[in-house]
This record gives sequence, C-alpha cells and structure tokens, in this order.
Amino acid sequence: MEPASVDLARALHWVGGDRRLLRELVGVFVEEAPGRLAELRRAAAARDAATVERVAHSLKGSSGLLGAASLGAASAELEERALAKRVDGLADFVARVEGELERVLAFFRDPAWQGRLDLEATP
Repeated sequence: MEPASVDLARALHWVGGDRRLLRELVGVFVEEAPGRLAELRRAAAARDAATVERVAHSLKGSSGLLGAASLGAASAELEERALAKRVDGLADFVARVEGELERVLAFFRDPAWQGRLDLEATP
C-alpha cells in the first residue's frame, strides 16, 4: 500500500493547531503549485541550476509545512543536485518532484481532506 502523501497531524503541528491557517496555506499552495512546476521544468530544460535550486528549496519548505514528507525529500534531493551544479539528468529529478507534487495536489483537491483535518487532534 502506498503511504499517504500528506500527514495532517504534522501539518497541524507546524501551524500550532490553527486549522483556518492551514486551510489558507493549502489554498495558496494549490494555487501556486502549477506555476512553480512550470518554472522548475523550464529551468531544468535550460540547465539553470540557480533557478532549479530556488524553486526546489521553496517546494521543500512548503511541503514540510504541509506534512508532505515525500515531496519534501524529492525537493531536497533536487535542491542538493542543483546546489552542486549537477545539471545532467535534472529532468529525472524534476519528474520525481512532479510525481510527488501531483500526489499532494490530488490529496488537497479532494474536498474530503478537510473532513480528515477536523478529525485530527490539536497538537
């Protein structure tokens, strides 16, 4: 069985149990994610390590806050590769980030996530 793409208890922990704030952050993340992904693809195709690093770093931070550990790990790996200026094979790493990002977006686009949020205990 595939692990859950988002750990809501962890996300709630990071926002101090503020469900309203978490919902707002999720809304911003879902809205901005397609643009971030497009920017990441363009930068990887152009072998622009600095932009890949910046976008991957941003995704790593957002995913940590939202309890999306697999996306965070994929983003961290991409960030490290870009920091080391290892641009060969970036497309494979971007594809991994994209797959994880799609899983997270699917989770948050399903309205049922908010019902699960209400079941989580406040930290």
